[in-house]
Amino acid sequence: YRFTPDGKEIGRVMFPARKVSSVTFGGGDLQDLYVTTALEDGSRAKEGPGAGALFHLHTEIRGAPEFFSRIEG
Repeated sequence: YRFTPDGKEIGRVMFPARKVSSVTFGGGDLQDLYVTTALEDGSRAKEGPGAGALFHLHTEIRGAPEFFSRIEG
């Protein structure tokens, strides 16, 4: 789902899996979205045909760059 700052839904991407496990932006322009899904007990009949897969979408949305702290050890 994608929401405006005031909470209005303005986008949605559906996946053929019940459980999305992680989402991250990547690529040189941070506009590639990578989504992992979970497969519980090896049952795609229950979890969906895309369960356990990695999905890639190129979006018009730019993700935020990774944050690196400046803490010195």
